[in-house]
Formats: sequence, C-alpha cells, structure tokens
Amino acid sequence: MGIQQLLPGDGEIIIQWESGVDDHTSSENLRYQVFTSTKSGKQDFSAQPQFVTEPGVNFCRVTDLNNGQVIHAVVRCVDELGKVDTNENEWAAVPNPVRYVNDSVSDSGTGLQPPSAFKTIDEAIGAAIGMPGVNIYVCEGSYAERFLLFDGMSIFGGFSDDFTTLPDPKKHKTRLLGEPHKDTIILPPGESLVAIDGFSFEGSGTARRAIMADDCVIRISNCEIRNFADKGIQIETDDDDGGEASGSILSCRVSENRGDGLRIEGFVDLSIRESLFLNNAQSGISAPSLSTRSGGKTRLDLQRNQISGNGDIGLNIRITGQKKVDSNDPPRVRIGLRGIDCHANGDHGISLDIRYTDENLIDMRTRIESSSIRDNLRSGVHLDVDALGDYSIQGCEILSNRGEAGVFITGDSARPLVRVIDSKLFLQSGNGIRLDGIGMLEVQRCSFGGNKAPAVSLKDNSPSKGLLTD
Repeated sequence: MGIQQLLPGDGEIIIQWESGVDDHTSSENLRYQVFTSTKSGKQDFSAQPQFVTEPGVNFCRVTDLNNGQVIHAVVRCVDELGKVDTNENEWAAVPNPVRYVNDSVSDSGTGLQPPSAFKTIDEAIGAAIGMPGVNIYVCEGSYAERFLLFDGMSIFGGFSDDFTTLPDPKKHKTRLLGEPHKDTIILPPGESLVAIDGFSFEGSGTARRAIMADDCVIRISNCEIRNFADKGIQIETDDDDGGEASGSILSCRVSENRGDGLRIEGFVDLSIRESLFLNNAQSGISAPSLSTRSGGKTRLDLQRNQISGNGDIGLNIRITGQKKVDSNDPPRVRIGLRGIDCHANGDHGISLDIRYTDENLIDMRTRIESSSIRDNLRSGVHLDVDALGDYSIQGCEILSNRGEAGVFITGDSARPLVRVIDSKLFLQSGNGIRLDGIGMLEVQRCSFGGNKAPAVSLKDNSPSKGLLTD
C-alpha cells in the first residue's frame, strides 16, 4: 500500500493510493488516515490525522489550502481492529493555479480552462513566467519539445483530453520526444519544489538526457525514461557555492539508456522509492562523487527498487570528504537501502567506496536491509571502507554472485565496523564473506552453503576473529 498520486491544483490537492492488504480485514473494509505537514518528515503521527476515509475509499481531496505552500502527505492503513500501519513514505506537492495543455487543439487559447488549452508545454511555461508558481496539466499525446522548468513550476501528464478524471499515465500516454544531442527538461537552481509526473520520455538513442536538475528541490514520479544517449536523469550540485539538491524519485522506470540510468553528484538529500533501473549500459544508479558538509547531512534513502541488467555496477556510491571539518559539528552521511532487488548487473551489485580518511571525522552510517542481491558478475556487495563508520547488512539474501565474495570488504582503516546479520550467503563463486581490509567484521546468525571458497575469509592480522558467531 502506498501513495500513487499527489496532484496539486488551485488551493487544493488530490491524493490517490493503492488499496491496502490485511490478513484479517478485506480491502473494502480498510480505512485510511491522511497526515500532512508543511515540512518534510514532520507529520505528527501521535495526533489525530487530518482526515480518515470511509471504508474502501482510496483517495481524498483536501481543499482550502494556501497556494505556494508545499504539502507533504503520508497515508496509513487502518484495519477493523484499529491497527495502523507505520509507514512514513511521503509525497510532496504545491497547490498553485492550473494551466492546461492539449496538443490536439487547433489553436492555443488562454490555458485557463480545458477548452482553451495551450497547444504546447512551452507556451504554458512562457505564460506562467512571473507567476509565483503554477501546475501545468498536459493531456495524452506526443510533444516534441525541450524546455526549462523554473522554480515553482510543476507539470503533470497522463490526462485524457477532457481533463475530467485523475491522470493515468499508463492509459493516457503523454510522450516527450527528445531532440538529438539535447536535454529534454532542464531544471535551473531553485528553492521551491518542482514536480515532473506522468510522462514517457523517449530518447530514440540520440537525445542527451531526459532530465538535468541542478541545485533544486525535485519530485520525479510516475515517469518512464528510456533510450537516451547519455544518462536518463542527472542530479548535481555546485559545492563551491553551497548548492544542494533534495527531493524524491517515485514509481519511475529508467531503462535502456547508454550511460547511467540515474547519476547523482554533490551534496544531496534524496529518497528513491518503488522504481526500476533496468538494462542501462553503465550503472543503474551512480553517485560517483557525493560530497559532505560540516553541520549538514548527506542522505540517500532507497526503498523497494529494482536495479538489474545494467552493464556496470548496479548501485555505485562513492563519498568524498571536505578538506576542513568543524569538529564540533561534523558532517553526517546516511545511506539506507531497504527492499532492494539487485541482480544480473555487469560488475558488483552494490558498491560503496569511502574516499576520505579517519581524519575527516565524518559520522557515517550505512544500512542494507531485507534486500536480494544475486547473479551479479562480480561481488554482491563491495565495501571499500577507508574510514570510521557503521556499516550493516541485515536480513539479506546474497546468492550466486561471481566475484571475490558475496560480501567483499576492503579498506585501509582499522576503525570501520562491518556487521553482517541474519543473512543468507549461498552459491558464490568465491567466499561468502571476504575481509581483505584491516577493519572489523562481525557476523551473526548467517547461513552459508555452496560457496566455492570458505564461508568467511579474514586476513591473518584481522582483529575480527573474535566477532564471528553462529
């Protein structure tokens, strides 16, 4: 169960979600609680929800909202016994005036109502320049356009030509056709949320990138992005000017691009959920130069994503440290991977490379949980950890990887602690777990079998031999 659409309008939002599944209550008898906040992660789940639906209802409309004020929504399911699920997965949107686009109209109108829609997206953006914000609704059709989407502007595809129903991108395809050697959408730096929802981006092997986002707040959702000559999506920041990027990628499919599916660089706080990164020529997701900042938190939170069939490392994360660190307020890094299906990639399944030293004083925590990592050409998980940190792999299934080990650990620092707990490591071409670095390894309640080298391999001078338990 989760939100499928959060559609902002003029002074309102409409939330639609997938019906829940419960062991004791049928779907038609489940109720839903809706929590909202104007700040990310600040919903008060101990208080009464803003709304409670009737049984079986899987959408709600929230009116009388202030335009320009971002709304962060979470929906929770309630069964007949009053038990409530505990998810905190939020979607964000900003109520603003609406403009309409329909490529089938003979001539452009004012864009204020469906019958007077603009013919092109670019016309709608041009008419909205100078407005504090706008939500552009685009009906099904093919649009051979490329454009800049400025701060506070959001676009939503997947509408029928009369705009009378909620968008359905699968039923009402809204195609953005890329131009050779060009980016389709560019997001310049900004501080207000920009949403891109419900579009099918088609690169035809010649357009450069579908989305290029620089120092901005984004929501990319319900989109298909395929066959671009470079990356599908690129998100980056300008560290020299204190830039940062934040937001979410939700329910997207990014496939068959000739570079990375998604590339992330700089100082970021991003959530990536329920998306597919498939058959890209390089990595499915690559973050080759995540940066840190004193007093700040670099965060990647991935939940329920599939990363498979990519030509290089499935998920590649490399973190650099800053030259000067405030020891009273050191940088924090949080990497969370939960429910990841990572298989059949052309290098390691997941790789985390720490490119700083203990002297950088970075508070590093990494969690890989409840994930399936299998059939990758090299190791399932490669951790190259050169500095102090807490690295945990728990409740994972790591199978049939063809590199050095299911979990392969390297690094030049004695201070990292890697914990592998309650996991299954079977049928690797090498070890189940191999520690080639000088850090510490703790193994608890793991199962091993069918590996072509010893289940756990340690360096002779490793301090970890006392930390291995059944």
